[in-house]
Amino acid sequence: MIGDISLAVRALGKNPGFVAVAGVTLAIGIGANTAVFSLFEALMLRALPVERPGELAVLGPGAIGRISKSDRPQEEVFSFAQFQAISRDNNGVLAEAAATPTTDSRVYWGERLSPEGDLLRASCVLVSGSYFPMLGVRPYRGRLLGPEDDGAPGTNPVAVVSHAFWRDRLGSAASTVGSAIRIQDIPYTIVGIAEPSFLGHTVEFRPEIWVPLSMQAEVTRGPSWLTRGVPIETYWLNILMRLKPGISFTEAESAINARLQQVFLEQSGDGITEEDREQLERIHIALTPMRRGLSRLRATAQRPLALLWVATGLVMLVVCANLGGLLLVRAADRRHEFGIRRALGGSLRDLIRPLLAESAILAAVGVLLGCAAAHWMVPFMHGWLLAIRGAQALDVGIAWPELFFATGVGTAALFVFGLAPAVLAVRKTAWGSMRSGGSVATSAKRNVRARSLLVAAQCALAVILLTTAGLFLRSLADLRATDLGVDADRVIGIRIDPQGGGFARETEPSMRRRIL
Repeated sequence: MIGDISLAVRALGKNPGFVAVAGVTLAIGIGANTAVFSLFEALMLRALPVERPGELAVLGPGAIGRISKSDRPQEEVFSFAQFQAISRDNNGVLAEAAATPTTDSRVYWGERLSPEGDLLRASCVLVSGSYFPMLGVRPYRGRLLGPEDDGAPGTNPVAVVSHAFWRDRLGSAASTVGSAIRIQDIPYTIVGIAEPSFLGHTVEFRPEIWVPLSMQAEVTRGPSWLTRGVPIETYWLNILMRLKPGISFTEAESAINARLQQVFLEQSGDGITEEDREQLERIHIALTPMRRGLSRLRATAQRPLALLWVATGLVMLVVCANLGGLLLVRAADRRHEFGIRRALGGSLRDLIRPLLAESAILAAVGVLLGCAAAHWMVPFMHGWLLAIRGAQALDVGIAWPELFFATGVGTAALFVFGLAPAVLAVRKTAWGSMRSGGSVATSAKRNVRARSLLVAAQCALAVILLTTAGLFLRSLADLRATDLGVDADRVIGIRIDPQGGGFARETEPSMRRRIL
């Protein structure tokens, strides 16, 4: 193997132009596909970094950014009373249940600054005390929130901060645990720092602070949603759960739905009509596996990602056809060399081994350049993907899964689309080059025919790509030229946040009137 690699290095070193063209061509295809795969892996494949994520489920489809007030049960969001009932009496099907709002809160933290200073904001998530124990997340320092932190509303101002928040906003201070931090002008005690790998249970959002669910009114600066509002109930929670070992989703669904119906009947009392009772009995809320976490971007991005991957796949096919042509030409130019080796007793295997070594070296060059190209492309694709639904962030990068993918794509491209034509050329020309000119001419014609087919395939794929891109740009131009029926020129929007300026909530209406 060492001898084959040494021979391949010397052979390729004599033709650096070929190596550069093949490497850059391969890098374009590998880089584009690896960048798309990095988005796909982060959004569609990656499991939550928690203990046994396959046992996790969410009640319903999992809502993001939704709050509802209704006298009827909801099928996507749930009330605090429903969570209490499920966590108290789960009929033996759940190991643990936890609750967290369907949306995070943007809070002000730190000391209030002067009017000319910047206000510091952070993403804060309310969680029940069972949240961290259910997920099996361990603290980086200190401790995480637990059942002991579920107290009376507004009585337990403690917080856990993310590792990134501790590092970037608190300066990695060793004294962070046990210190106080002001959140919405209320002092909270920081009891712990989450481990670096834990970024929450929602894929495209990165919480910076977690506080107990009992502090809801203080964090949102609004009315409490922890008390029953019968008959009008506030539905604002996702209910997360871990199934007991051996319990199927069907068993858990039946038990939980029976309990939810019982809760609603208890709340309604004798005032429920027969029609409402029949409608309630027809409601069945499914459990959704939460191995990959919650995401509102996942469903929206499936089609755009698929279209993007088709486009980069076509680019890869063009690259493969180009590599096949290059290697066919290189093999044809080495017919005499192969013929001499065969005449000296070399077997077909002896001829193929150096080609395998050359292909491995070209694949390594292409993968390295492709990963560098993907690292450059990922931020642009990341920004495009987040712009679809205005998500906050997505943990995308070039890590081990992406490196394995790039290596696999590069190896497959060279060995299937590159080495196979070259080996075919070797088999047909190795003996022919030592014989009469007629055999050489026949082999040459075959090689020309194969190269012509590869060039034709490249042209066809390029036409498809360019035509599709042209139609896409034309559609964008038409959309930009669409008359929306309103005149948006010289119109601006201003967002006003009196609470951020330190004004009391009750002064907002009069302030807005004065501003208008």
